[in-house]
Amino acid sequence: MFLCYYFNHLCNFETTILIRIINCPSPDASTSKYRQRSQRTEDKHPSYVPTIRYFSKDFRDIKQPLGDCDKRLLQFQKDPLGKLQAASYHRFEHSAWDMSGSKPSNHLEQKLRDILGAYAYQGPEHEEKFQNSLLSLEELSQNMLCTSYELLDILLEMPDVTSLDGYWRVVDELYLANCVVQICNLVKEQKWDPDSLPDDDIREILSSSYPDAIIDLAFKACCHAKQKKDPYSLSEKKVPRFYAIHILHKAKRMALNEFYSKMKNLLPLGFEPTSEHLKGVAIEDFAKNVIIYFPKSSLSSNMADRFKQIFSTNEKWEKSHLDLYIKDILGKDQSLDKIYSQYCNMDTQNDEIFYTQKLA
Repeated sequence: MFLCYYFNHLCNFETTILIRIINCPSPDASTSKYRQRSQRTEDKHPSYVPTIRYFSKDFRDIKQPLGDCDKRLLQFQKDPLGKLQAASYHRFEHSAWDMSGSKPSNHLEQKLRDILGAYAYQGPEHEEKFQNSLLSLEELSQNMLCTSYELLDILLEMPDVTSLDGYWRVVDELYLANCVVQICNLVKEQKWDPDSLPDDDIREILSSSYPDAIIDLAFKACCHAKQKKDPYSLSEKKVPRFYAIHILHKAKRMALNEFYSKMKNLLPLGFEPTSEHLKGVAIEDFAKNVIIYFPKSSLSSNMADRFKQIFSTNEKWEKSHLDLYIKDILGKDQSLDKIYSQYCNMDTQNDEIFYTQKLA
């Protein structure tokens, strides 16, 4: 069972707290079916402890054991040092907060991305023009026709979204890429181990240029996933993508050999750029020896319009590349095959599937 609740001004603690109770017994916990399922979980994870997770306004993710974990709501208060302390438990009704925990469909995330994209965070110097555009969580939930806690579930899954000054924001792709590049530049300049980054030192150096939330987002975007106590480690699969954005955003197109030469010189030592890093960012035209900046984030969320944009840029697409530009706007009951049959002609060459535009 997955339970989620969203609070404002709880126990005179003025922040936003999301509480998730994970793996809690459901109302049928006494049934043999539940006991069998529970036993399998314990067999697979002998150290399993029911856990409560909450996210505070400063975006910390904290876990706390729940003991016997029945339907309880954990209440928080501040201690004299300003830390959160568990104060008491309160029972609440099951039916109002029972959720499936399933991942939201792509079209819901895309709808939210369209809303947030209207005032994407590009740095403090651009904030004045967005002052009257920012939407609170409540206003966002009204636009999305969902509850605040359902909306938070979507927001927390979006890799380029964070909370800034009390508002949830999509971070501009170039702005985030520039932050990642600065992190990597520091690693090169200071000759730090890319597999064990001194993140506190990096935060201190970059704090005058970027908000803490952006630096946190950049670490997550360019580093391997880590356990809490482990140091950040640069990911060779993630980092080159941001360098491609950094290089191509202004140039728009470059000769392929010039682009790869520049990438190799700029990337951290030992990192090698490949075509895989460019998917969803740029198109390589080997016949013309050119690379064209074509970020997925710049395309329309309307399916027909997106296909027009895609085929106006490149007449023929390999399936694996085209998938990246289409799958994020699929509707709930749509599939890639159905969409391709509607908008594309298919061709097979050397066991590779290619698509061209279907003319009306």
